[in-house]
Amino acid sequence: MTKSAFQFIAAMLLVSSVALWLYQQKTSSPIQVALSSEEIDRIKIGDKCMDAADRSVANLTPIIEFQRLELKSRRATTLTNCMHDNGYIENSAWNHYAQPIANNNAMKLHISADEAMQILRQQDMQVFKSLTNQPGFWLKQK
Repeated sequence: MTKSAFQFIAAMLLVSSVALWLYQQKTSSPIQVALSSEEIDRIKIGDKCMDAADRSVANLTPIIEFQRLELKSRRATTLTNCMHDNGYIENSAWNHYAQPIANNNAMKLHISADEAMQILRQQDMQVFKSLTNQPGFWLKQK
């Protein structure tokens, strides 16, 4: 092979490497969504409260089912108290949104509507980022 063939191969390798690097940069960078300062504050406080809730049950080891339920309850209570201490309350719009869903789940799972509502509450109280298709669980107290 001649010197020009080596130069051509080297140039092609260089171009393809740069193209691959640019493609990786484009696909690996997450899409940035603009968040309001209120939502950023709620997420930060929520993360702090989730950490406190996790630490409140970290040294407990449930053995029987009652202890598992007590652990879930303690974790949820700690999270709720922390959010209340930081000025957040349960959103009444979320309550109106969740009630029909809880009733439907209660019929499907053959449990009481209150238990189904509590299951939804425990799931959604851990979501701090606003969702487009439902009201958020936490609302900043005025």
